[in-house]
Amino acid sequence: MVVHSSQHECASVRASAMAIVGDLYRNDICMQLSIISHCIESMNPIHPPVSTNAIWATGEICLRTDSNTMKPFASTLLQNLIALLMVEGEGRAGLAENAACCVGRLALLNADFVANDLPRFITGWCDGLAKIRDPIERRDSFRGFLRAVYANPQSISKQVVGNVLFAIISWHLPIDLPDDATNVFATD
Repeated sequence: MVVHSSQHECASVRASAMAIVGDLYRNDICMQLSIISHCIESMNPIHPPVSTNAIWATGEICLRTDSNTMKPFASTLLQNLIALLMVEGEGRAGLAENAACCVGRLALLNADFVANDLPRFITGWCDGLAKIRDPIERRDSFRGFLRAVYANPQSISKQVVGNVLFAIISWHLPIDLPDDATNVFATD
C-alpha cells in the first residue's frame, strides 16, 4: 500500500507515503527494496514536500542497508542529490539540509559512492551541512563528509576552503549531546 501511495497522483499523498517509508526504516521495519526507486524518482523540487520526505526516507534507508544493496541505486541517487544541492534560490528550504544529510549517509555506507563527484557539489554540500539542525543527522552528515574527503582529498581546492570552514564553524554543540559525542568523527 505504501509503494502504491508513493506513486499517487496527489503530491500530498506521495509526501505522506515517503514520510511513512522513512519512519518504517527508522524503526527497523524494512520494506521491499523497490521503494528505493520510488524515493529516488520522487526527488523533484517541483513538489518540495514530496522531495524532502523522499530524501529523508532514502537517508534512513542508507543507514539500515548495506553497500551492495545500495550500489545499483547509488549513481542515480547521487545525481539527483547533486542537482538538489546545487539549486539556488527560494523554495529550497529543507531540500538542501535533507540532501546534505542523505549524501553524508550514502558516503557513510560507501565513500566511493560520492568521492569521485565531490568537486562538482562540495560547495552545495557544505551549504546544506551548515543548515542541518538535528544533532544525529548532523553527525552522520559530517562523518560521511569526512569519509568522502578522505577518499578524495584533491576535492578540497582553494576555491572551496571557505565553504568547508563555514560548514565546520556552523556546528553548534547541542546541550543534550548524543552518547557517542566524543566519537562524532571517529571512523570505523
